[in-house]
Amino acid sequence: MPVNSICFINSSRSWGGGEKWHYDHALFLAEKGYAVHVVTNVRSTLYKKLKEHAGIQLFPIKINNFSFINPLRGVQLIRILKKINPQTVIINLPADLKLMATSSWFLQINHIIYRRGSAIAVKNSALNRYIFRNIVTHIIVNSLATKQTLLQNNKNLIAEKKIKLLYNGIDLKSYPKQASETKQKTSAELIIGHLGRFSREKNQQFLIDVALELKQTQVPFHFILGGEGPDLERIKTLVEESQLTKYFTFPGFIKDTHQFMKSIDLFVLPSLWEGFGYVTIEAMAHEKPVIAFNITSNREIIENKVTGFLTEENDSHTFAEKIQYFYEHRDKVSEMGVKGRLRVARYFNSQDRFTEFETFIKNL
Repeated sequence: MPVNSICFINSSRSWGGGEKWHYDHALFLAEKGYAVHVVTNVRSTLYKKLKEHAGIQLFPIKINNFSFINPLRGVQLIRILKKINPQTVIINLPADLKLMATSSWFLQINHIIYRRGSAIAVKNSALNRYIFRNIVTHIIVNSLATKQTLLQNNKNLIAEKKIKLLYNGIDLKSYPKQASETKQKTSAELIIGHLGRFSREKNQQFLIDVALELKQTQVPFHFILGGEGPDLERIKTLVEESQLTKYFTFPGFIKDTHQFMKSIDLFVLPSLWEGFGYVTIEAMAHEKPVIAFNITSNREIIENKVTGFLTEENDSHTFAEKIQYFYEHRDKVSEMGVKGRLRVARYFNSQDRFTEFETFIKNL
C-alpha cells in the first residue's frame, strides 16, 4: 500500500484537548509511515511542539472566524493543499472548517473529516447545512454527548453513518501507579485539585460556593486550581472578597501535570459542558477519584459511586458533601482511585484508540 498523505488543520493558538488530539495522532501516523502535514498558527503551542519532530511538515497560517470570506486566505490554503496533495484532511475548528469549505471547490481531496470535540449545539444555519451535507465526508466525535449536541438542532444535518465515535486516550505507561508507589499521606488536610482554562464554561466560580459550604463543616481542606485564562483574575478577586484566600492556591499554568496529580487527594471538575475531559482521565490514571456534574460526557467517563461521584449541576451543597465523604472515608480515596485507573485502561488507553483511529482512516 502506498504511503498515505494526511493533513491536519488546526489554527488555534492556545493548547487544549483538540490540540492535544491533533498532536498525538499526527505523531502516531508519522511513526506508522504516513506522510503527515500540519497546517497551524506559527505562534501556536501546537506548532512549537510539532516543530521538534522532523518527520512532520508544518505549514503556518492565520485563520479566524471570518477568514472564509477573505479570498487571500482562501488562496493561501489552496496553495498549501495543492503542494501537499493529501488524500485526507482532518479539521479541528469551525473557522478552519468554513475556510476549507470555500477552498474545496478548487481541490480534489478524497476525505474531508471534521473532528468535533465540543459538546455545544451546532447552529442550524444555511452555511452549516451546506458544509455538513456537501463538503464534510465524515465527522469524528469524542463522546456520545458531542454527537448528540452535533445533531441537536437538526437531526438531518449529516447522515449518522458518517459520524464516528472515537474516545480520547492516554498512554498509561506514562502514569505510574500511585497507590502502590507512594506513601500514605499523613496530613489531615484534604487537598482538592482542578486543572483547566479559567473561562465561564469551566465554571471555577462554583468552587467558591463549595468552599463556603465546606467552611461550615469540620473538614480541613485546600483547593489548588491550576491553569490560566481570561477568568483567572476575576476568580482570584472573588476568593479574596469571600475571605477564602487561605483555602485556595493558584499556581498558574501547570507544566508537570504528573507532579500536580501526585500532590492532590482528589480531582474536581465543575465544567458546565465537556466534549471530553482529557484532564479527567489523567486524574483517573493517577488513581484520583473525581467529582463532577452529571452532564455531557462526564457520565461516559466517570462511573458514579465507583470511580468518583456525579452530582446535579451547580449543587454546591451536595458537591461539598461528596468531598466531606472522602475526608471521612479516606480508604475510599484509594479504592475509587484504583478503580478509576482500571476504567481508563479498559476504555481510554491511547494504543487501543490509536489503532481504532487508523482502522477508521484505512477503511474510508
